[in-house]
Amino acid sequence: MGFYHGTAGIGLTLAQAGRICGRAEWLTLGRDAFLPLRRLAADPEAGRPSGAAPGIGYADGLGGMIAALVWVARLLAEPACLRDARILAEWAVAPAGGTAADLHDGAAGLLIGLCSLHHQQTSCDDDLVAIIAAWADHLVGLGRDEAGALVWPSGRVPVLGGLAHGQAGIAVALAAAGRATGRDDYLQAAEHALVAEDRLFDPAAANWPAPGGQRRPTTAWCHGAAGIALSRMALLTIAPDRFGPRAADLELAIATTAIAPTSGGGDLCCGDAGRSAALTLAGRTAPAGRADAPALWIDAAPVPWSDPCLFKGLAGICHALLLQRAPTGAVSFLLPFTGPDRSPDPWLST
Repeated sequence: MGFYHGTAGIGLTLAQAGRICGRAEWLTLGRDAFLPLRRLAADPEAGRPSGAAPGIGYADGLGGMIAALVWVARLLAEPACLRDARILAEWAVAPAGGTAADLHDGAAGLLIGLCSLHHQQTSCDDDLVAIIAAWADHLVGLGRDEAGALVWPSGRVPVLGGLAHGQAGIAVALAAAGRATGRDDYLQAAEHALVAEDRLFDPAAANWPAPGGQRRPTTAWCHGAAGIALSRMALLTIAPDRFGPRAADLELAIATTAIAPTSGGGDLCCGDAGRSAALTLAGRTAPAGRADAPALWIDAAPVPWSDPCLFKGLAGICHALLLQRAPTGAVSFLLPFTGPDRSPDPWLST
């Protein structure tokens, strides 16, 4: 039922394809794909193996499930999906020790889902704000100060840049929590998270590699410039006055994404679909800046398998193509606050 690998991500893609292409049968399939998750919200034991609770992150946990329900409420013009998302938000019980910090699996991913729900609501929800504040406090507490930078160690790596597992995703989560709660200390924590990421920047590669990691930096949603670009788009939307200087990061990250050689894969997470989507969201429809820059795929699905999921399979490629087809109207599922989901959608009132 999750977002990254499961039916929620596939259902979102089908619903968006139905909206943009005028295909009622795809809308129906998208609606049906959300039935397991909606039944889970209605009955916590429904479809849950051995009563096991889902994780909390953006990939296959509560954060991504909540964000997916917020998006599909708009795509299908079904406000009841927002109520389901609010029910799942109540499952975010008090934070406990041992929680991961990152967007993919941890507290940052949950916060982004919760804040996307808060952003879409039209009335005050003090209980939701309290849940957001509790998790933001917990996330800040998981970090440590290092010479004016707030860092979250990742495994054996002392600090990791990037969106999925690194500083960029955590910074977006804290900034979103700052806007939702009105607390400036969360915005300050987001700024300090970016200081640590600045220290990782490699001017020669114009990218943000992992310390002691690969021979050349990755350029993808998960690691490197493409995800960094998305994080800066989100920050400039959430608090443009506060993060205005980060527009320079965005331009640099997009330029690097545009000229990076193909990853060899087509998927949304690690491959060219994620790069293509980032470029489209930044208003760049093709690689630019170098005459010999390789063109990203356009027509064929560049995967040798039939995995239908959003971040690693065919749904992600479809999503990137939909963004190309309707760059000013398609919602980006890569990260909230980076596309037309910046404000409440009129579909909910029609």
